[in-house]
Amino acid sequence: MIQSAPQHTRARTVVANADTGGSARGASAPYVSAWTRDLWTPETRHQVPTAGTPPLSREDLITVQQLFSRIHVPWRLFLAHSLFQQITIPEVAVAVSLSKRYATNPKERMEATRTFLKTIILDGPDSPTGEAAIKRVNEVHQEMGIDPLRPAFSFVLYTLSRGLTESLANNSSIDPTFEEELALFRFMRRVGEKMGALNIPSNYGEFLESSERFKRECWDSSSSEPRKVAQSLLDNAFLRIPSALRPLVRGLVLSLVEPETLKQLGIKPPSALTRTIARLAIHHLG
Repeated sequence: MIQSAPQHTRARTVVANADTGGSARGASAPYVSAWTRDLWTPETRHQVPTAGTPPLSREDLITVQQLFSRIHVPWRLFLAHSLFQQITIPEVAVAVSLSKRYATNPKERMEATRTFLKTIILDGPDSPTGEAAIKRVNEVHQEMGIDPLRPAFSFVLYTLSRGLTESLANNSSIDPTFEEELALFRFMRRVGEKMGALNIPSNYGEFLESSERFKRECWDSSSSEPRKVAQSLLDNAFLRIPSALRPLVRGLVLSLVEPETLKQLGIKPPSALTRTIARLAIHHLG
């Protein structure tokens, strides 16, 4: 069994007070404020490693394994955050829409993603089982006409690395360290390379900056496809839930997605009370 990773002092506390409105996490500001909105100011830019990030090592893989071993609730709860981030990008939304299976069964897509991540995390992306899992995903991408050299592909990796640690930090009792965040970036970068994405920056700061810039450019577009796909996903996501419970389950799941992302998709964010209940429940579970 993988042993739990030790807790370390967070390297990002130097920008802990950058957020407005306070945080339930004590002295540390919400993840997204400390490393996204305020990262690229002259005062904070130097705090991100400027040298090229080293390639994936055995120590990185163990760090990622230990991080995920601390998640005691279904992974798909946190993957919802990544999925909704992804479909704010018109190119990704179109690909999901064309894949009828995923458009009409979002649970299947999140389960497939969870299974894929579990395989490559537990066995490593360079193991025989890891390579076989990546090969299967590459075949699906090829059928869907997905180009791994497009910026949208890099952004998907961003949602599965940076986006995932954001969701963990904001919605659970797990507070990923900066070392864990870097290890997960190097891990996903290696996975991206094996998928043909050979243009991902080796520097984590550049990766964050280019991903955030790409997201802003997409969010400024007038495409209606992301909203259409988001509504289709929501219409189909909770069909197996008893009708009386659907509003509650929908609210709890959407509570794990940042309001800014939901608004971009034309979805009304859950109330503050619902978000609080959802996060308290997840904190209690693990």
